[in-house]
Amino acid sequence: MKTKGIKKLLLIFLLSLMPPILLLLQNYNRHLSYDPSFMEIFIEYVFGLFGLFVIFGILFLIDRFKEK
Repeated sequence: MKTKGIKKLLLIFLLSLMPPILLLLQNYNRHLSYDPSFMEIFIEYVFGLFGLFVIFGILFLIDRFKEK
């Protein structure tokens, strides 16, 4: 039961870190004279969210099989 709560908190923490990280990357890219469009940033954000959900889904399945 504790691990489920910890995983949820970790997921929330990682999701809350994504927008600032993407903004920092955007500022870094601007420094390199490359200005990404909003759509590029949005797609990166969506892929990042999808990747996190895939990772947590795999961890969830591993936990389910360990319990049996």
